[in-house]
Amino acid sequence: ARLIDIDPWLIDPLFRNCGEIDFMKQAVERFCDPVDRILIIPENHTRNMFYLESLSALQRIIEKAGFCVRIGSLLPELDAPLDIDLPSGNQVKLEPVERQGTRLVLADFDPELLLLNNDPAVCPRSYRVSSSA
Repeated sequence: ARLIDIDPWLIDPLFRNCGEIDFMKQAVERFCDPVDRILIIPENHTRNMFYLESLSALQRIIEKAGFCVRIGSLLPELDAPLDIDLPSGNQVKLEPVERQGTRLVLADFDPELLLLNNDPAVCPRSYRVSSSA
């Protein structure tokens, strides 16, 4: 899987000004081989509802661009999917990420692209993957 580091705080305003669906399609096609499955890995330490709303918006944009997208979590205490209700009425589902060799996957989802919004320095050692892998 390819890895792209993102900042969801900037995504929503940027897409509103650029045509979010077309921008997402072009960004993925420009930087990656053709992909269908995308996994977003957000920050572990936030419980900020505005941040979670931004993740929800990003997920919807990626889905509208034609990709299958899920949100994973590296939280060590998360051992089953967690649905979080948001003030907007939307919902975010965080799913536990598993490491399989050099790949980060969900139980039933093997992504071709990882969108990382998590400082690699604070990721648990068991999830770190060498960039040369």
